[in-house]
Amino acid sequence: MTLVFKILLSTTSGQSESIHIGSALAFLDALKDNVGPKRESFIREYTIPILEKHSLELIGSLTFNFLLVKPIQYAKKPKLLIKDLLKSESAALVIGHRCFGANNPATKRLQVGENTLLGSHAAILLGASFTEFDVQLTTNHVPIIYHDNIVADTGVDVSPWALSLDQFKFISEEQAL
Repeated sequence: MTLVFKILLSTTSGQSESIHIGSALAFLDALKDNVGPKRESFIREYTIPILEKHSLELIGSLTFNFLLVKPIQYAKKPKLLIKDLLKSESAALVIGHRCFGANNPATKRLQVGENTLLGSHAAILLGASFTEFDVQLTTNHVPIIYHDNIVADTGVDVSPWALSLDQFKFISEEQAL
């Protein structure tokens, strides 16, 4: 996919015409943010140069961000329909709470992080019919996966929806130290 940005200058004469002064071009496949073998970040932010229309001289830069959404690919499982759940002879269902994770620093064994793609995949491989996770919005309307209504590890009890995405990320970085 390619994004083309045309930089237009409005005329002062009040006419509806604008003057094309420069352009910026982004090849999204070339802007992959790899975080390991066959892994990439879903939230991306890039700065690209803006070039003058005729001389191709640098006249500025453009920063943009986007969220990449891809379907999760797992091994084929039979589809379970709501009508099947309502039948009295249906077997009990196993649901992966917070996917299949446990974030406990006191535990000395390998843990699958809660509310992660790996946790969701592990739950399905272990036979869960569903995985559960909570999506909340930050103050700047960015969806985050966070289970609790309070981020208590901050030293101040604060709700995730009362934080901006940058504040939420900062808290996560501080917890990792």
